[in-house]
Parts: sequence; C-alpha cells; structure tokens
Amino acid sequence: MIKIYLSPSNQPANRYCVGNTTEKAQMEAVAHKVKEILDAGYDCQTVMATLSMGIGYNERPKEAQDNGCDVYLAIHSNAGGAGKASGAVAFYHPNQSKGKTLASAIVKELNAICPVKSNRSTSVASGMKAFNGQGYGEIRSPYQRGLITVLAETDFHDNPATARWIIDSRDAIAAAYVRALVSVLEIAPKNTSEQPKPQPSSQLYRVRKSWGDKASQIGAFRVLDNAKRCADETAGYSVFDEAGKVVYTGKAAPTYATYTVKKGDSLWAIATRTLGRGTRYTEIKKLNGLTSDIIYAGQVLKIPNK
Repeated sequence: MIKIYLSPSNQPANRYCVGNTTEKAQMEAVAHKVKEILDAGYDCQTVMATLSMGIGYNERPKEAQDNGCDVYLAIHSNAGGAGKASGAVAFYHPNQSKGKTLASAIVKELNAICPVKSNRSTSVASGMKAFNGQGYGEIRSPYQRGLITVLAETDFHDNPATARWIIDSRDAIAAAYVRALVSVLEIAPKNTSEQPKPQPSSQLYRVRKSWGDKASQIGAFRVLDNAKRCADETAGYSVFDEAGKVVYTGKAAPTYATYTVKKGDSLWAIATRTLGRGTRYTEIKKLNGLTSDIIYAGQVLKIPNK
C-alpha cells in the first residue's frame, strides 16, 4: 500500500495580500483536507508532517523516510508576481518520471478549477535548477532519501484575486490534489476487494455545476461511482448522463454566488447589477471580509443570495 507524506508550507512570514492570513495557515488547512479525503476514501496511507519541523535533510525528509513513505508532497502557495501572476506551478526531480507526471497532473487539476486563468509560461519544471543547481530543499532532500518528490505552488498569494480564491476554495483545492494523486499513483477506492467492482458504462458521466455550464466540468467518468465520488469532493456539483439528466447530486452549493471583478467596477455598481440596489454593497463587503472599498480586476467576490 502506497504511503504519502504531506508537507504543507511552514512559512508564517509569507502573508497573503488579502484575508489577514498566511501561507502556513492556508496550506496546512489544504493538507489536512487532502489527508481527510485520502484516509476516508482511498486505499493508501498518509503521514502529516510534524508542523513545527523544518525541511532540512534531517527534518521532514528524514521523518518521511522513517515512516516508510513512498511519496513526498510539499504543498505551498506562490509569490513574486508583483500582484499580477496567476496559475499553479509544480516542481519535480529530473530523475523521476513519476514525479514529473504527478507534478503535471497537479497543475492541470488546480488550473482547471481556478476562475483566474494561468499566465505562467512554464508551469511544470525541474526543481533542481534553482539556486545554481542546488535545487529546492524539498526536491533535493526527499529524492536523496529515496522518495518520489513534488513541490506544488497552489497559486499566487500576492495576487488579490488568486489569494482570495485560495482562501475561499480550500476544499476544492484539496480535492484537486487528491484527484491528481489518485490518478497518477493508481490508488484504488477503499473496500474494492470486498465489493463487486463497478463496471464501466458505455456512456460518460459528466461532473458539472449544471448541464449547460460546460466550463465548470471537473471530470468525466465511465464508472458512475467514480463520478459520484468526484461530485462529493467539491460542493455544488452534480453528475449528468449523456442526455443531460441529473443522475446524482453532490454536496449543496455554497449559499452565495460569485462575481469576477471587471476593469472599472465598483462595489456599488456590482451590488446594483447583482442585487438590484447599490446600497447593498455593504453586504458584499461583509461577506468577503473587505475592510475598504478597493477591489481589483480579476478578483472573485462572493455575492449574497437575493
């Protein structure tokens, strides 16, 4: 049985540009959710890093090796894009084809669910090119200890739009990580040996928010149980057959809509357009934890139900 070591960022000084939070707090929350999903539904073992421990050769990488782990996944968020960069990025060791495949799958899954389009020219890269060939510590050291290793940067926390998306979407982000891990590492759902194996259908079951919303699709499966599991991992999604009929409804959608800020927008104008009255802009501020009226193009805002 494969064993996965989860190493969320231990960088409390890396503050998000919105939300009064840090990279350490957000990535620990994502990692805990990844562990929860894997432990509950999949035939694998997970080990959460000792959160106070550093990432040196004799720290988290040694803990992963001592626990008999096969995979070392470092979960981070990114910065350095001057507030404008967006998109997931993942690093792998160049001697590990499986690590490269996993890094690519993680980036694909994360970018598929983020409403802010990636503007990265390179999203998947060797982690051994950094620091004049010394490489990132969470690529170099786990590799030296015999683990498949990937360092994933979920998205940029110095971009207001993507930072807010991370904060608001941790469960969906965790589910995206899980889909990549399960697919690449070929992890089976739990109890498959005790139950009849689901038979593939001749049709595809699509997981979307609504049949007409093709852009929201996060998966298509020939096995209905797999489609149901995907819908359950991300709130607000249902399973549709090829005729567009709902065959399964997952968790309830959030009790709010979302709106992506456009150039020239103001909170008053958004409230007028979405809620019918500009005076309701204070409700939008409260729901999003805004302390001023300043908003940015590309920022994703929660909108109260009418």
